[in-house]
Amino acid sequence: MAGIMDKVLADGNMTRTPYIACGMYKGYYVTVHMSQGFLIRINYKLADNMDLNSFKNRAYGVMNQLRVAEKKVTQTNVTDYVIEARLMPANLAKNTIPMIDSVTNHLIGFLQAEGASTGCQLCGSEYDVGSYDVNGAPHFLCSTCARQSMSQMEAERQSKLSVESNLPLGIIGALIGSLLGAALWVLIYQVGFIAGIAGIAIFGGAMKGYSILGKNVDRKGVVICVLITIVMIFLANEFSIRLAVYLAAKEQHAHMTFAEINRKWSRFMSEDDFKWAYIKDLGMGYVLAAVGLIGTIKQSFRNAGGSYTMKRM
Repeated sequence: MAGIMDKVLADGNMTRTPYIACGMYKGYYVTVHMSQGFLIRINYKLADNMDLNSFKNRAYGVMNQLRVAEKKVTQTNVTDYVIEARLMPANLAKNTIPMIDSVTNHLIGFLQAEGASTGCQLCGSEYDVGSYDVNGAPHFLCSTCARQSMSQMEAERQSKLSVESNLPLGIIGALIGSLLGAALWVLIYQVGFIAGIAGIAIFGGAMKGYSILGKNVDRKGVVICVLITIVMIFLANEFSIRLAVYLAAKEQHAHMTFAEINRKWSRFMSEDDFKWAYIKDLGMGYVLAAVGLIGTIKQSFRNAGGSYTMKRM
């Protein structure tokens, strides 16, 4: 996925990094952030005489249509001043770039039809709006909201540092939570896909489970969740392939059992073609999961340590 941010929204006035493209595009503040896939955020400001609730209903209707048309769009959201869509990358970068451009232009076309302008993503102000790097993520904020955000993050940092997680219970919770994502991995694999979103689900489940039983996710908790995710991806991929081999064998030999496949597994792995196909699937799974998780893991470490950074871009 290298180089995507250099090419998305090519005709916009954008600031670009390997993981971020943000700036003014067709009259709107737009950010594209590589985080759990690609997050597209567009800041909008309605005219004073427009009803916000009716606008949101229309926006969700448009985005539901978008999710049907663009299968890679996995999540959409509308706040009072922001409209967002998250999508997973295509298998090739050259296919991901036009998909990001298409989704962005679709949403901007809707905002233009609604007569919406653009402004601060927290209050809608069109004055003294700047691009801020907040914990590695781009945000367009007015100066007042920027100051308030920094004060809030400092208060949250102090609160985080005052609570330490329960490591043994956190590990148990992370293992339980990661199993849900592992199950999703197995299900997706059986229909012929290797999906990075399942790796994201494994990490998300681990983090959620750790936070529930461990009472707080500190930095050691994030490390534990990353390690569990790595192991669970391997185990989910291993089980998925064994299950696929079993189902294929059972079609030809009805008496075949899953236990028999396991007993013969070393024989399968001794065959070069099978072994390399196995390694390819596992490697692709790790790569797709990493693409979606890099930004999330970095943000999780910041949140866990209570640390924050905020600077004008």
